[in-house]
Amino acid sequence: MTIDFNLDTLNYVLYAIAYLTTLLAFAMKSIYWLRLLTIISSFFYSAYYYSAPQEPMWINIWTEGLLVGVNLVMLVIIWYQNSTIKFSEYEQELYETLFHDLLSPFEYLKLIRIAKFSHYKKRLFFNAPK
Repeated sequence: MTIDFNLDTLNYVLYAIAYLTTLLAFAMKSIYWLRLLTIISSFFYSAYYYSAPQEPMWINIWTEGLLVGVNLVMLVIIWYQNSTIKFSEYEQELYETLFHDLLSPFEYLKLIRIAKFSHYKKRLFFNAPK
């Protein structure tokens, strides 16, 4: 069995990769990976929109470009928020043991700003407001 690799086949492959990448992006728990995979899928969609029809579908290519731009800006914001955060020793230990898989460092910072650390019988407790 041979595959006749022509432009139509390439277009099907581009669209399939774009679609599967989009599905994979929606399966991510991390907003970072969701945005990164959305950017990758947008590049494949743009290549498909350029090569599949008789004329390039410029409106679709431009909207994919805008989607890439928004996601890139948000990735930079997420990176900046997470890179500028400094925790105390207690806060860092609590984050690593309990919250690392649940919250980003920025989300955890917002939580500890409204919570209160207290000692009870020489043990540290984390009290969130009711």
